[in-house]
Amino acid sequence: MKKVISIIALLMTTIFCFASDFRIISSEPEEDYYVIDDGKKVYFFLGWKKVYTTIPSECVSYDSDGYLKLTYNNRQLLVIEGEKVSHECGNFRTDGINQYDEFSTKAKEDGSYSRYHDYNVKKISATSYLKEKQYGKEIIYLPDNLFRNFLIGCRCHPYWWNDSHIPWVEGVKGNGIGESVTIEFTKEVYGISVLNGYTDINNMKLFKENARVKQLIISDLKNNIEKIVDFDDKVYFNYIEFDKPTDRIRLTIKDVYPGTKYQDTCISSVIENTNKPERDVEIKKYREETFENLLNNCKEVSPDSEYFKDYFNNFGQEVGLSAVVQKTEKYFQNILNRDYYYLDDTSRLDISTEDNVHYEFRVGSKNSKKQYKNGEAYYDVYGYKQLKIYNDDGTIAHHYTIIDTAYQIVSDYEFEPNTWRYAFFEHDTEFLKDDTEAIKKYFKVPDSTMDNGKKVQKITASSSLNEGTKIYSPENILTVYATSTYNDHNQKWSNKITPWVEGKKGDGIGEYIEFDIPAEIPYADIRILNGYVDPLKPHLYKENNRIKKALIETDTEGKKEIAFEDVPEFTQIALPYRTKHFKLTILDVYPGTKYQDTCITAIEIGVVQSEK
Repeated sequence: MKKVISIIALLMTTIFCFASDFRIISSEPEEDYYVIDDGKKVYFFLGWKKVYTTIPSECVSYDSDGYLKLTYNNRQLLVIEGEKVSHECGNFRTDGINQYDEFSTKAKEDGSYSRYHDYNVKKISATSYLKEKQYGKEIIYLPDNLFRNFLIGCRCHPYWWNDSHIPWVEGVKGNGIGESVTIEFTKEVYGISVLNGYTDINNMKLFKENARVKQLIISDLKNNIEKIVDFDDKVYFNYIEFDKPTDRIRLTIKDVYPGTKYQDTCISSVIENTNKPERDVEIKKYREETFENLLNNCKEVSPDSEYFKDYFNNFGQEVGLSAVVQKTEKYFQNILNRDYYYLDDTSRLDISTEDNVHYEFRVGSKNSKKQYKNGEAYYDVYGYKQLKIYNDDGTIAHHYTIIDTAYQIVSDYEFEPNTWRYAFFEHDTEFLKDDTEAIKKYFKVPDSTMDNGKKVQKITASSSLNEGTKIYSPENILTVYATSTYNDHNQKWSNKITPWVEGKKGDGIGEYIEFDIPAEIPYADIRILNGYVDPLKPHLYKENNRIKKALIETDTEGKKEIAFEDVPEFTQIALPYRTKHFKLTILDVYPGTKYQDTCITAIEIGVVQSEK
């Protein structure tokens, strides 16, 4: 999907606990800055200057879209409040079109690293979820989305609003009464905060346009306790405290507020509370003491004073604007796995940012790199990664089709392997397959230089697909591309790629491929190009099955299951010391749109190199 998002501003959101008689609207403890509402006044503290000012609490109110806003001096700040958590968003949109990234529709496959705060979620499922087509792409409103509203941020701001987040939406006809989500946690929780409805700060009208939960049945499956919780019809975190600690819950829709446009009932987010009650008491006491100390140590001044004049001139965004500044820069959603790539033996691409929004791209050799400030990365209709880098005038400077790399470890290492195998194909057309000059540059008739499998010994498979004179044997995957230390311009790919395809009826579950590793390689890594990956015939990737889960067996440390992302990329698997035999067995697949055949395009044995 071609992804183009206009940059609004960086939305920094931080979770804070607060006492029940006042709410912290915004807080920067390291900078000694607080905005606190006690129900009568809103206090703005500049602790490092030992001053504060106040405005009436009437400046904080809910708008017609169901959102709470603090409005002052013809500027406004969006606040999503709650009993246990609160979020402040300085800049937002009141209208707009949703733009979805690939991460919002992917279910987490294992306990590996996640960009989201879902590490305490052991398992999540729903009785149904909505699928629909938007902007030429299938959007899946999975229950996993409940824990993807926030990205993992930095130490001082651990929670960042996920700008491309979508909610869980039930998938049955009508308003979804009786539909449910079941969540199993790794660690016991004492309560949850639920963000109801379709909460999207880039398109705020979606909250009222879709149905919202009015009553929710909360079932504690561990302790067999059930309660019914009422929700107000507004955007806020509704905190639900459990009678006993639990690690298994079910949320069931009992009643809804009907949407003005759609019947779909949505829940945007769940945040679990793992604090024991005594810890919550400590936090509440700390917040109360902080408020008291600020009042005692700061002098009250007028909102028009020199301390706050500039502050309120830049506070939030102007009332009536859909964006704080109307800019033309494109928001760069970084779907790439590295921050630099070698393009040839002297030139490389560097991708860097200081604020997670404004990216810079530098292309060229060490002494003659050209800098670009605008780019977009996206998945095309075939599932391949694309990167476009723009000149200042908006024209395309570079357009790459990318076969990226990710890694897995089948052992305990003190370092992460250095992921070197990747491919960048630069072209002038929308798709690489249509650029004849690029095809001449990167592809050729296969010959002896196609040596990616030169270190693989005695490769065999449990079965292979045979279509007349064409045999999809495991030997095919050893001669797909020429190898080099870096992904240089001399690296050529075969223009007649033929993968290994299992020959079993159905999806090939249980079929395997195995081979030996040379004794002279003490630490080996296996690079697997999963699926039918032929950049000149990109439609074949989704039309055929791809491996979703596989069992890895070695002669050194037994067995381990690994998960593959559904992306045309290398998965680099670091093996235990002195591994001599490798076996991969298919456990689960991503189904093809046209064929049931499960494929692997290429395999390469490399030597593990430490990033350190």
